[in-house]
Amino acid sequence: MESLPPPPEFRLVGCAPIAKPRTAGLASLAFGSSMAALAGVMACGLWQTAGIGLGSAASSLLLFRTRGPKIPRGTESIPMTIVPWGILLDDGANILHWPSIRSVAVKHVFARDQASDMTVSSVVFIETERATYAAHAPGEVHLDRLLAYVEDYAKEAAHEVALDLGCDIGVSSVEPVCAQLTSQVRAILAAPPAALGTSARDYRGKRLSHLRRGGRTRLVDILRDRTPRLIDPRPMAALLAAEFGVEEAKMPLANLVQSPHPIVAATAKAAATRLGVSGSRVGTLDELGPFLADEDRDVLEEWVGEATL
Repeated sequence: MESLPPPPEFRLVGCAPIAKPRTAGLASLAFGSSMAALAGVMACGLWQTAGIGLGSAASSLLLFRTRGPKIPRGTESIPMTIVPWGILLDDGANILHWPSIRSVAVKHVFARDQASDMTVSSVVFIETERATYAAHAPGEVHLDRLLAYVEDYAKEAAHEVALDLGCDIGVSSVEPVCAQLTSQVRAILAAPPAALGTSARDYRGKRLSHLRRGGRTRLVDILRDRTPRLIDPRPMAALLAAEFGVEEAKMPLANLVQSPHPIVAATAKAAATRLGVSGSRVGTLDELGPFLADEDRDVLEEWVGEATL
């Protein structure tokens, strides 16, 4: 049976523009080490120090022998920040959602240290319909899941958001959707469907804080479900789980905060926070800011605040 891909394993990967020429950084390292060695000789006047210093310089000069990927003509090198919901280019001036990305590739820059190679940096290539971007980060950049599932992330991020648990009504998340979501949640609280297993209010009109086992199980099952759906019920289930105080939903919600779908991730963060999960575990809505409409963020922040009233 087809299943959704595992969520991105990274929280944030920052990359800088590629220096030209690519070996400039290592050249500076070799030159700096050589000067340090000579300074040691001049300061101490000891041949032993000279031997150590010149050895260090020679080692650094060996590191200057690098092998890295060629940067295709026309590739734009700018800062990029890779997060589970997409990519921020040029310090956030341009935002790439997963559906707009054709491919992601990572190439390593190697340096020769005597008889062995070492990875000194990684170059990340992002291709869209209109342009190709590249940036680099020191050491090895671990984006294995992104490389394997970028097309699946694009499909998941394009899911419509369900306004009912049966997935009969869906709205595109390209436009603000959270006001409709919270409005529908309030309507369900006022007259919950029989499938949830209880009435949301007792005979005095006071809202109940829990569901029967069947209703709680259904909400948790929706949050854990990995079946791809064009209309996604997880945002609705997340908000309802928090409204009804479903404690067993905490773990599934925490697992969804890095969903490639921004609304799924945002509602999971908001619901987990309302249930008392620490921010150190699920993060904040601010992390999703560039990928959420301002209206959606304001609606969810207000909804979280209702729990403290």
